[in-house]
Amino acid sequence: MARVSRKQNTIKPEVKEKASLVQAAVYLRLSVKDNGKDDCDSIENQEMIVRNYLKNKPDIAIAKVFVENGHTGTVFDRPVFNSMMEAVESGIYNCVVVKDLSRFGRNALDATDYITNKFPEMGIRFISVRDNYDSELDTDGKDQMYIMIDNFINELYSKDISRKSCTVLRSKRKQGLYIGGYAPYGYKKSEDDKYVLEIDEEAAAVVRKIFEWRAEGQGYSEIYNRLNKMHIPSPTYYKYLKGIYSNYSKTGKQYPWSKHVLFDMLRNQTYIGDVVQGKQLAGLYQNQKLQPVGKDKWIIVEGKHEPIISKELFEAVQRVNETKQAEYEKNANKYNLPKVENVYTGYVFCGDCGFAMKMVRSLSTKKDKAYYNYKCGNYHMHGRDYCTPKKLRKADLDAAVLETIKLHIALFVDMKEELKRLNNNSAIRVHTKETLRKIKELQLQEDRISRIRASLYDDYKDGLLTSEEFVEMRDLYSKQLDDIRIELKSMEEDKNYREVEVKTSGVWSKAVMQYKNPQEVTRELIEAVIDRIDVYDNEKIKITFKCMDEFERLGDEIKKRKEEVA
Repeated sequence: MARVSRKQNTIKPEVKEKASLVQAAVYLRLSVKDNGKDDCDSIENQEMIVRNYLKNKPDIAIAKVFVENGHTGTVFDRPVFNSMMEAVESGIYNCVVVKDLSRFGRNALDATDYITNKFPEMGIRFISVRDNYDSELDTDGKDQMYIMIDNFINELYSKDISRKSCTVLRSKRKQGLYIGGYAPYGYKKSEDDKYVLEIDEEAAAVVRKIFEWRAEGQGYSEIYNRLNKMHIPSPTYYKYLKGIYSNYSKTGKQYPWSKHVLFDMLRNQTYIGDVVQGKQLAGLYQNQKLQPVGKDKWIIVEGKHEPIISKELFEAVQRVNETKQAEYEKNANKYNLPKVENVYTGYVFCGDCGFAMKMVRSLSTKKDKAYYNYKCGNYHMHGRDYCTPKKLRKADLDAAVLETIKLHIALFVDMKEELKRLNNNSAIRVHTKETLRKIKELQLQEDRISRIRASLYDDYKDGLLTSEEFVEMRDLYSKQLDDIRIELKSMEEDKNYREVEVKTSGVWSKAVMQYKNPQEVTRELIEAVIDRIDVYDNEKIKITFKCMDEFERLGDEIKKRKEEVA
């Protein structure tokens, strides 16, 4: 029986302007080793490759570009990555795009878990441009097998580099070659040999004074106040003035001298001519993260450069350090009062100068009770020249934080209940029924046109179509399929957001489930919902919460439902 040409079955597509349905988060990453290099993996090149690829994807809009500069891919606990994932889990983005898998991460198990489990569970589309992987096109899961293989190759590559680097660095340390990124304050790297330290006489004179004052028995506060009043630049600001830019010095901020700077300096053997290295070590090939190493395992090579101070002065200072530390510990435990955990560490800051607020203990007249207050760390160390004397009782801060968190949780629950009530409205149900009908209709159209397009090649082989007709009709049906799939995706998303009130993977959804009615402020509660707390004069505080966009999304969806019902 002769084959009948299907040219007459052409469906004329409606020409419509389609809004971008996919909101993509583009993730770009440079490791510590790549940082600053002008090569194929530079941030600029990664972004260019991704943007060029997405030019041919009209259904995908770049909502935000996340840049992780200077973080290894062997762990997924990275600040920018975490920020992106919070937004993804909150439903702000429904697609993640990377240049290639190595930029996403080099930990095979975690990377594979995200791509094959976490992202599919959240309904997130994942695209790796150079690996030619798009989860939406991988309907049978075959490409995931190749993704898993690539992830393991990336991890083995990183571990091999780590093993070789660790071996080379350990050899250099044992030789007494200084391999630090920056010379310690008082020294500079030799212009002839970057592994050798030379005295920077301007800063060295300050180092000598500091050791002499400490040997006389002066305390940390006495020394740093003295230095600040003399307007001697702190080590960080001194680097900036000398054109040496690190993560801290590049801002040009005039950080004052502090106890922390002096504590390390007054114990540093570098100043007596020794090279001391290996205080912190990490080994990816052994699955070891950066961690401190016991003093007995430090690599110390004596007499490798000119000393700034004598050994006698250094040893005298160590005796002062030990005596003062013993006195501090004795006084700290003098009244046998229980210690209180500072649950706000890293979260509460001075709203004026930006320094961390310091938790300070004071005792009752009878010495039988302890009271805790938060004071600006800058003012506490350096006085009125650096900030105002603001103070906030810990009990008042706890009460304010707990009450505000409770209010936010209650508001979130009320908004979810309102959305649920609106979803049960008859007009909404009719709209949902119509959406389901359209989806079924589009699925039937998609199936019919796919079968017609698939049979075109047989028509061409049988001589029923010329090559020009074959190409023209193939392109026409492909265009029709693209339009149908875009519309189908829009309908599916419309159906999904009606079926699911709000994603349960968001920060506030999790908080509601875990902390329905919190009775106290804990570290876990703070980490779950708070971004930072700023304290101002007159005990005024500003609490910045995480993922407030979840409230905005709920509000937007409630508004949409009300408009549909009206």
